[in-house]
Amino acid sequence: MIQSYLLASLLTRKERCSSISTFSSVDSTNTVIRQHLPVTAGHFSVVTTEYQTAGRGRMGRHWIAPAGAHLTFSLAIALKNKVSLSALPLAVAVGLVNALSCYDHSAFTIKWPNDIWYHNRKIAGILIENMTQYADQIVLIIGIGLNIQKAALPDEATCAALEEIASLKASRTEILATVVNQVVEVVDRYLDEGFEAFQSQWQRYDALKDRMIVAITPHERIFGHYLGILADGRLKLLADDGRLHLLSAADVSVRASS
Repeated sequence: MIQSYLLASLLTRKERCSSISTFSSVDSTNTVIRQHLPVTAGHFSVVTTEYQTAGRGRMGRHWIAPAGAHLTFSLAIALKNKVSLSALPLAVAVGLVNALSCYDHSAFTIKWPNDIWYHNRKIAGILIENMTQYADQIVLIIGIGLNIQKAALPDEATCAALEEIASLKASRTEILATVVNQVVEVVDRYLDEGFEAFQSQWQRYDALKDRMIVAITPHERIFGHYLGILADGRLKLLADDGRLHLLSAADVSVRASS
């Protein structure tokens, strides 16, 4: 189990942490954390579980993990700032890579918008939601699933685990603290400086740079050349037919070499 007392002691912004809740099993941490929301702007709460019965990922996918094998948690942050949050998922992905890079500084990348890859295999996913709490305040809910145990992976060809790093000595609680600290720092900086503060890091971590990709939207399947992202987080895709697409949501994959 995650040790909540140890987690609390390792938080760099512990004075802003409203609550830490640990469970053996829940349906979804993003759902449960709605019962543990911080009420003061700038404060945050954490919900973590050993097992999710109905974990959710992007595009309506399920996030499935054996009990106790990985890290499954949500972070809720109360916000008063009215800046646009459109590129925040990308900034959070940068923060997660920064956190994981302390264990292996060269192997983590981001597949737009916020899947984390380790040696070209998915190691973590992020689901971000927000809800209005008061007239002048919203709560950002950030759900993260991070693979830890290699033996618990559903498919080693497409999935990776942090345990693959031979030098890894940190416990799951220590890893969780590292990630929470980075995500809180990223949100603070995003509110002050916007996504511009993270663009250079994004470009360094971008797994799709100069790749041929396919993007699946609710309306079409688009084949083309990935051209990077805009300041608001949208993906630029030059289709094979010459049309330029600016995508705010899509299921993206790298095209197989012909």
